[in-house]
Amino acid sequence: MTYAEIFSRAVALAKELTARGVERESLVGVVAPRSTEAVVAFLGIVLAGGAYVPLDPADPPERLVRVLSAAGVRIVLVPSGGGVAAPAGVEVLAMDDVAAADDDPWAYRSPPVPAGRSPLAYVMFTSGSTGTPKGVMVEHAGIVRLVRDTNYLDFTQARRILHAAALRFDAATFEIWGALLNGGAICVVDDETAVVPSRLGMALREYAVDTCWLTAPLFHQVVDEDPRVLATVRTVLTGGDVVSPVHVRRARQANPGLRIINGYGPTENTTFTTTYPIDEDPEGPIPIGRAITGTTVLVCGPDGTPVPAGEIGELYTGGRGVARGYLNLPELTAERFVLRDGKRYYRTGDLVHQDADGVLHFHGRRDNQVKIRGNLVVTDEVNAAVLNLAGVLDSCTRALDGSAGGRYLVSWVVAPGLTAAAIRAQLRDRLPGYMCPEHVVLVDRLPLSSSGKVDWRALPAPAPAARNDGPEVSPELVPLAEIWAQVLRLPPAAIGPDHQFADLGGDSLRLGVLLGRIQQQFGVRVPLAEIKTAVTLDGLWKAIEAATGGTAGAEPIPTVADGAAVPLHPNQQSLYALWRTAPDSVAYNIPFRLDIRGPIDRQRLQAALVEVVARHDALRMRFDLAGGGTAPDAVRQRPVDHMVPEFAYRPDGRSPSPAEFTRPFDPDRPVVPRACLVRIAPDRHELHVDIHHLVFDGVSLRVFVEALLDHYAGITRPDAPVRYADAARWAHDRLHGGARQLDEQYWRQQLDAPLPPLALATDHPRGPVRARRGAVVRREMGREWLDRLARRAREQDTTEFAVVVAAYAAALHRMTGQATFGIGAPVSGRTHPDLEDVIGMFVSTVCLDVQVDPDMRLADLVARLDRRIRGALDHQELPFQRVVELVGAPVEAGRNPLFDVFIALQNIDFYAFRRGGLDVSVEVLNPGTTRFDLNLQIYRRPDRVVLDLEYATDIFERRSAEHILDVYEAVATELLNDPSGAVRPTAVAAGTRSMSDFDF
Repeated sequence: MTYAEIFSRAVALAKELTARGVERESLVGVVAPRSTEAVVAFLGIVLAGGAYVPLDPADPPERLVRVLSAAGVRIVLVPSGGGVAAPAGVEVLAMDDVAAADDDPWAYRSPPVPAGRSPLAYVMFTSGSTGTPKGVMVEHAGIVRLVRDTNYLDFTQARRILHAAALRFDAATFEIWGALLNGGAICVVDDETAVVPSRLGMALREYAVDTCWLTAPLFHQVVDEDPRVLATVRTVLTGGDVVSPVHVRRARQANPGLRIINGYGPTENTTFTTTYPIDEDPEGPIPIGRAITGTTVLVCGPDGTPVPAGEIGELYTGGRGVARGYLNLPELTAERFVLRDGKRYYRTGDLVHQDADGVLHFHGRRDNQVKIRGNLVVTDEVNAAVLNLAGVLDSCTRALDGSAGGRYLVSWVVAPGLTAAAIRAQLRDRLPGYMCPEHVVLVDRLPLSSSGKVDWRALPAPAPAARNDGPEVSPELVPLAEIWAQVLRLPPAAIGPDHQFADLGGDSLRLGVLLGRIQQQFGVRVPLAEIKTAVTLDGLWKAIEAATGGTAGAEPIPTVADGAAVPLHPNQQSLYALWRTAPDSVAYNIPFRLDIRGPIDRQRLQAALVEVVARHDALRMRFDLAGGGTAPDAVRQRPVDHMVPEFAYRPDGRSPSPAEFTRPFDPDRPVVPRACLVRIAPDRHELHVDIHHLVFDGVSLRVFVEALLDHYAGITRPDAPVRYADAARWAHDRLHGGARQLDEQYWRQQLDAPLPPLALATDHPRGPVRARRGAVVRREMGREWLDRLARRAREQDTTEFAVVVAAYAAALHRMTGQATFGIGAPVSGRTHPDLEDVIGMFVSTVCLDVQVDPDMRLADLVARLDRRIRGALDHQELPFQRVVELVGAPVEAGRNPLFDVFIALQNIDFYAFRRGGLDVSVEVLNPGTTRFDLNLQIYRRPDRVVLDLEYATDIFERRSAEHILDVYEAVATELLNDPSGAVRPTAVAAGTRSMSDFDF
């Protein structure tokens, strides 16, 4: 979404709020996850003169009601289609109920600012010692001081800031307003991406993020899993808890040039009070640094007077960032916000000392506030919640030190007749996840000291689970149990099939690691919402089995001897036959261009390309006919060592056209990529690459670019678990060993009736041979279209691919009046987890049979095609040519079998990369060919959607292709706006007229 769109929507919201009675400093609740809608909500509330109260929709309803009541809000904003538990009399307003602005948004003016002080911007509720959260009132001046003209970070329009913090956490203030007030980009990720290191890394690359805030525990978790996740980031700010020097060193070693800043500050002083740039590898505790611009600090003794340098005291902080106080808590405000020499300071409760250079060093807390996973928690509030449970007689809650400087909560509870699991389950219904104790220890009584207080030193330590006392783990569950044991740091014997992840100490960060390791080991992505539902080991295994079609825990792929000749991969066979039939064709070449910004060392780039070819056997493969046979099944492929890829250099800035650069590959020679480096300017180059589809696919493109840039930057990449030769032999043996019988049965049933050819009118008669000359027409849809696509998929519980396919089917239906036809679509073919980072030809094609009923709504078509797509994915290992043979599909002259039109949503992370000081974007090129009559390629970029319609120029004129794309765009927009509309066939008869004869 662009700034103009954000501002226009925010102004419309501001007017709506004003009409509903919101005025200067009215409090408006926002109960929403991270999203562009939430950003619009914050801005709209501020423009209306109000102050927002951010709350997490995942919090227990009881807590939401309690906070909304304490804030006294009259209006709560929720996402489109959302809802919330709200106190009586509170109006709940969905964002999509707000009409768009119908006049110039830039003419809007906010209400007058109150004289004498900065207006209130937001109220953020944090843990409170009375058992009730307390609201911190932050003013506009504090936000401006945080992100404008600062001394710790250069905020510019070029900044691309990750937004991964929860809205109720003040790091979101830095992320959102740091971008909005400086014209930079906000890169929003969902909860799942924020906690799964591998997915976080993909998002950082995809959105070209250069700046991110990670809480210290999350930073440690990311570095533990894979420090190269941060390879494309320039600046990481971390803090919210003690930062581990070991993890900082590991992150810097893996990512030379990465800037790491330790950021410290309470919510009461608007996110950051001090920062410390970690410019060298630290050996001891990391300082919290010096005050940021607009901030003053004092280190004071018990009497409130400053202490000398080197002496430990309480940190007081003043300046423009200090909050107004606590909402409706005057006594607590007076206690914590004090005057010193006529200036207002906040007593942080943190113990520090200041060295001779003015650098502050942290020494802990002077009260019972602690940081849990970056969130401030008052243990008294947790303990109050425990004491309020029925059956609890007494309790004590404390924070204990965990690994890597992190802390966790433990409650010792006197509750005869209750189990620890039951207590934790009740607390999860009352407290946010980060406030729930990781361990509940049942005791007969709490030990007391001579003064009558709980003697915490005499409390028993929480005992780790030693053995599972319930049912044994079945053999099929053992691999998953081992992952749980690794993530939870427990012995495998402690885990049973009915154990719940949370009850064994699992929190949101460990859950993120669990998701990443499940994807790595089982090759399946289980959504965060689903994994929260499947809370037990057995339940999670069932979710994995459902997502993999019963292939979870696949056996390792056997390896073959180095240099051994192996059969073609089943998905290579038809391509090889086409290549042999037309060796001079470039229809199955894959040319692409890397646009590189930054200074380039040509020799080093060429050496990196040589290294990539040497380490990926598919990029140096030779194909031979075994035993004199000519059929694809008689072909053998083997990697050839010491192959040097062709590498040309053009210093004159003259870029080759795709048609000029793309040349046929000789079937009798090894297939090795070709490259041409073009120098456009000293810090701008283009690298053109051409490779044959027989050894390369879309995922391979991502792997190739990452490997090339890593080798160029001197980053050592681990070898993939298997090579392409191993994968080809494995897939061939599975197909011929009878492992695909269920797939064969599925496709016979799915395509039991012949699909009629699509009767789409053409400009020229179809020839006896399928047209292969092609061209492309393009449309670019903005961020709002991209957001609506994601929202539509989410609201219909489907994928974005199902939505775009349904729009394609509806458009073709309207243009032809045809109710039954086929659409081709790609599937990755990478059904084993070890194939994720292997370069080679794995992708296959499936036929989606479209059936349109007379009264079908667009939403119904999405649901029907969603089922077709899921079935195709579950049975994708059967090669397309084998499917054609099984169903006996007729092949007409000049046509493909089963379908003539194709669609793909290119959602693979190969658009933007950053390595070794280089910014790289990728563009797939068309050399003037096509493989289908119509091939709609939809590229999901970070800020837009690109629609490329490749068309056969022998049968369509360009104006007809433009018109087809216009129809698709219109239908897709209709579907995204209102899926309840009818598919509505258009009464157009197929005939010999051209597409341009029709007026749609």
